[in-house]
Amino acid sequence: MMHRLLLSPIVALCVSVPAMADQILVPDDFSSIQDAINAANSGDEVVIAPGTYEENITINKDITVRSQNPSDESVVANTVLGITEQREQPIVRITKGELAGLTIQGSKPTRTWSTVLVASGTARIRKNVIKDHSVAPFIYDGSVGIIAASGQVVIEGNRIEHNVCFCEVGGLSAVDQVIVNDNEFLDNANPDGYGAVYATDDAQILGNKLIENLGNSGGGIVSTGRVRVEWNHVGHNDSDSWCGGVMASGDTLVANNLIMHNYGETGAGGICAGGNARVINNTIVDNEARQTDGGGASLGSSAAFLNNIVAFNTTEFAPGGGIVGSGAVSDFNCVYGNVVGFGNPIPSDYGLDAQPGPHDINVDPLLQFDRLHLTYESPCVDAGTSDGIQPRAVDYDGQPRMAGITADIGADEIVPFLQPDYDQDGDVDINDFGFLQACMGGANVLIQPACVAMDLDGDLDVDQSDFGVFQRELGP
Repeated sequence: MMHRLLLSPIVALCVSVPAMADQILVPDDFSSIQDAINAANSGDEVVIAPGTYEENITINKDITVRSQNPSDESVVANTVLGITEQREQPIVRITKGELAGLTIQGSKPTRTWSTVLVASGTARIRKNVIKDHSVAPFIYDGSVGIIAASGQVVIEGNRIEHNVCFCEVGGLSAVDQVIVNDNEFLDNANPDGYGAVYATDDAQILGNKLIENLGNSGGGIVSTGRVRVEWNHVGHNDSDSWCGGVMASGDTLVANNLIMHNYGETGAGGICAGGNARVINNTIVDNEARQTDGGGASLGSSAAFLNNIVAFNTTEFAPGGGIVGSGAVSDFNCVYGNVVGFGNPIPSDYGLDAQPGPHDINVDPLLQFDRLHLTYESPCVDAGTSDGIQPRAVDYDGQPRMAGITADIGADEIVPFLQPDYDQDGDVDINDFGFLQACMGGANVLIQPACVAMDLDGDLDVDQSDFGVFQRELGP
């Protein structure tokens, strides 16, 4: 039966309330997910018990279709929607409403259709796992491999992993005003086209992890149009030609991303920026161009390239382990430690007519162990420009940009030293040390908010280095 909250007759006479939503259970009320969807009205929930459901579904009304607990990984892993035989259509079509907390896995499309999930309109795709789909080479039809999204779709908190496609777009295609936020794209491969994510028009690619994906060009993110690419971790992606990490063109904004350990077979291991792309405040480190140039970045003549760390990147043969390309507006960058050659590397920060900007610095950025966060001693602190930074902008961690005199260089913004006068008596003395000592031993300030003020070096824990800062502030 459907489950509806009922009011007593007295309350019903006295209070005007909107109709309460039904909760329709699968398989208790309907054995088929689609039958439950067909029976649902706007605002209802279709709640699916753990099990494997071999069917295609279409969601075209304002309802929620979900597992019993989309936040429980075990529940999601055991609530499986998939087609084991070859199929002629997507597993899911959704134009409105929400799909949450399912595992969509293991299909074998026919030649006529390869896309697993097609979302449009105002659909929301949340906390699903989409994995283990494959499209053989002879099935190639030039379409999208896993998710085709258009309109005002929101794709949030999903994990897309272990999919293989010989398609134009291997993972996700985001068109129009699609928002792609806080997803993981892991170990997806498309040897014939773009890699994990393709975005165009006004799409936003925000706060995602794109790790170990493969594309023929653009292993991680490919963008064109007015796309916003921000706060992403793009790492260990591979391109069989150019642009292992990010390929940006049009009026794309690429800001506050960590672009690390990506590989371009032909060139440009970290990022390619063409058209009017703006590349601002990114940390581009440890990328590799195997055959030619641009281990860190390859810039077109109309691109803007500001406040970026380009460090410790490598190209195999041609000069330009760091930055290549001429004509771009490139300034206020930290370009250091980039090399050409693997066996006996030669320093090579710029190549192919690329020149240092007037305010570029060529010194060790002094990154923390994670290759993202700056140390307080970093020369990148207060060394950037405010040009191109939007009001209320934040860094990779969500901290305010321009926390100091001006913007820092790179994806991380250092918060100025905190004054450790914890008892607020006007000086820093032994009495204040008791407050610091209570949080010593590696307290993680994200887990223990009471210790935020004791994280004097801004590395998100409280340890011996914070004691060193305290000692410097200690009065007589």
